[in-house]
Amino acid sequence: MKKFLFGISRIIFAVSCLTLLFFQQVNAQDKNPLLGKKVLVFSSTKGFRHGSIGSGKTALLKMAKEKGFQVD
Repeated sequence: MKKFLFGISRIIFAVSCLTLLFFQQVNAQDKNPLLGKKVLVFSSTKGFRHGSIGSGKTALLKMAKEKGFQVD
């Protein structure tokens, strides 16, 4: 009987821990530290200009629209 109760208590503990972890992840995803903020993107170069800079700027603009922040 003691082994049975010990096993049940371990299962309850494991389920409780998993539930807490799940809700912490959901709450972390709801929080957006950039919401309503402005981000300055400076991409001027002298000489060599990497080909991915334009793509990076486009990705930042798309991300800003999705996440609710502004890019200047």
